[in-house]
Amino acid sequence: MAEPSRAGGLQVRRSRSWPILWVLVVVALVGVGAWFATHPQPLETSDEALAATTPVAVPVYLGVFTPPRDWDRDLHISSVETQSAGDAAVTIETLVCHGGAVHVTSAPDAFCTDLDAASGGELGAGDSLVVQVTGQTPGTATIDRVRLSYRDGLQWATQEVGRPAVVTVLSR
Repeated sequence: MAEPSRAGGLQVRRSRSWPILWVLVVVALVGVGAWFATHPQPLETSDEALAATTPVAVPVYLGVFTPPRDWDRDLHISSVETQSAGDAAVTIETLVCHGGAVHVTSAPDAFCTDLDAASGGELGAGDSLVVQVTGQTPGTATIDRVRLSYRDGLQWATQEVGRPAVVTVLSR
């Protein structure tokens, strides 16, 4: 006698854990990518302060950061922040000196081919970050390191860079 045939036959059931595993892999890759994008190599800092003296209303230019010669980064600066403390009222502008470097001077044109605002600018090899300080009142101002918000390729960050400065503003 022949056996009746079964309608179901052999069935293969898919495990429900595969979609969960794929979601975990995707979440892990997104996490690693986000960490990479927000953790570029730190910028150089120093605690050694630059010192300068200038009369009231005469700007002084201080080179707070010059990349090393073998620097292969190109920072696209979105914003800069500088803060000062002390008894002298000062205005501070952060600039990029293209094609040169400044230590302390009142005439940066002798050292830079171009001097542009840092915010919205670029800092690459052969450039330097300069702080222009103009005193409104006599006294001493301590300028903190510059905080740069920037993009470097696929990475972006906000980091301190360079060194602080101490500016003595003399009365006229």
